[in-house]
Amino acid sequence: ANLFQQLDRLRLEIVQQQTNHDQLLQKSLCNLTITIDELTNQLNDYRQELSRLQKENDHLKQALNGLQKKNDSDAEENKH
Repeated sequence: ANLFQQLDRLRLEIVQQQTNHDQLLQKSLCNLTITIDELTNQLNDYRQELSRLQKENDHLKQALNGLQKKNDSDAEENKH
């Protein structure tokens, strides 16, 4: 009878450890999901910022191009 009691106790211990393990896995999975969501949001923010900077860069290139043309035109006028 003592062996059966030990066996039952060990079975209960195994079930408890498995339950604890499952809870830890579930918590880790939940934390990973939150982390993935946060990283996805951050990535989207970076993409928007990159797009904004690319547009600003294009605008500055156009402005520089306009100034270079004006400078070239002024230089031509000064030759004559």
